Amino acid sequence: YLDNAWISVGAPLAIVHAYFYASNPTTEEASHFMEEYPDTIRWKREDVSKSIQCYMYETEASEEEARDHVKKLMSNAWKKINAYQFSNAHISQTIIGVAVNLARAAQCIYQYGDGHAIEHLETKDRVMSLLIKPL
Repeated sequence: YLDNAWISVGAPLAIVHAYFYASNPTTEEASHFMEEYPDTIRWKREDVSKSIQCYMYETEASEEEARDHVKKLMSNAWKKINAYQFSNAHISQTIIGVAVNLARAAQCIYQYGDGHAIEHLETKDRVMSLLIKPL
């Protein structure tokens, strides 16, 4: 499930488009970097109900065990992303920044469950405090 999920959520395409829109000029090296889908781009949408359900089905784990497993996967993904930021000086900081910010946004939306499809109080409060309350 997770091997397919990282590419099917649309994040890699969004990052590529954002990079070529934001970077001036783009380089051939950066183009090749994008084709590889490194961990900086590959951040997964792991804390959604579907991944938890799939893990429970595949391993016969309880929901609590599945949620703990997904949290560990997310923690490991953040460690990889953070390490990648500092170990690839030859890659544009623009693309790395776009990928990291997309990962941050995804975690914020899905941190308390599916905050995109199901309106949770926490997600709604975050959106309200960001977009509505400042006005």
